[in-house]
Amino acid sequence: MKVFVKLHRALNRLEVWAVVALMLACVAVILLQIVDTWISRLFDEYHSHAWTQELALLLFVWLVFLGASLGVQARAHFGIDLVVKALPAGGRRAATLLAALAMLLVIGVLIAFGVELCADGLKQTFSTLSLFGRRLPRTTAYLAIPVSGALMLRYVLILAWQELRGGGRPS
Repeated sequence: MKVFVKLHRALNRLEVWAVVALMLACVAVILLQIVDTWISRLFDEYHSHAWTQELALLLFVWLVFLGASLGVQARAHFGIDLVVKALPAGGRRAATLLAALAMLLVIGVLIAFGVELCADGLKQTFSTLSLFGRRLPRTTAYLAIPVSGALMLRYVLILAWQELRGGGRPS
């Protein structure tokens, strides 16, 4: 069990650092796009880095979905707990487990449709982003959906397990 806890914490730290890196990269790319546009207008010469828009979009998609996963881990998503808090301890536990089951269903749908979207995305490419001379497939953006779904699944299972063991927050 200690190995699982260490692995969970390491993966969580990696996810947090990935979100931080994605945010910084997204800001840098958008800033480059703004400065480039400003300089182009200043010298009355149109010079565009068209790739910045698609790269910012790609980074932002990953940022949103990984951030949503961290939101699940922190229990930071929208919820109505007024009724749940009024329930006795057993009712709160049952409501929490019911919510976890509902989340598992939604996450399952997210993963299933994300995988399907990834398969379709192999046929589509970004118009300006390329790697090693080949255009990047849209799957690089769509892959954020099933990956974050798998991370969310891990967090919901941990939260449900802790609730079954007697409640409490994850460590």
